[in-house]
Amino acid sequence: VTDAWVNGYNTDGASYFENNTWSVISGSQPVANMDTLYDLIDIAVDPQNANHAYAGSWEGGLLEFNNGKLVTIYNDKNSTLKKNQANNRFYIGGVTFDNNNNLWVSNSAVSTLLNVKPAAGTTWQALDFSAFLPAATTAGNVIVTSLGQTWLVLPRGTGLLVYQQNNGAFPAPGNSNTKTVNTQTGNGGL
Repeated sequence: VTDAWVNGYNTDGASYFENNTWSVISGSQPVANMDTLYDLIDIAVDPQNANHAYAGSWEGGLLEFNNGKLVTIYNDKNSTLKKNQANNRFYIGGVTFDNNNNLWVSNSAVSTLLNVKPAAGTTWQALDFSAFLPAATTAGNVIVTSLGQTWLVLPRGTGLLVYQQNNGAFPAPGNSNTKTVNTQTGNGGL
């Protein structure tokens, strides 16, 4: 049987380098036991605070770390992140900050492939790309350029998605601010 969602069930935690020493955040933490949070895929360190970081888990949601401790797990109860309805799991494949310190998070296998946690405030915003891509799309790494373009890697031969912010605002995806790039002629011909 081939599973489209391969999970390695890696529970090694998160490692960080400080004062010429590697340390591992694992085991029991204030919020949850790291042994229950599988496959940390991507990590983004807060550009304004090197002791603050976010990690995407390929099953458990988005993990927030501060001073070497797990302090929050973002999921469908406290953010716009969604579970895949077929198997009730979160697939967080990419995490990054933009120049305005907004946090961008990719969320696979749901219609809202990109989610933004604005630097000012705690209200998340979900961006629905169902007009451009099927809901089962896998979303990977996220890169935000200095011009406000968010590039989302779509693995497994799907291509790229490009979304343009509007001066720090995040309008609904549409033909004027969203483009897919793939192997098709007229769409990049990758």
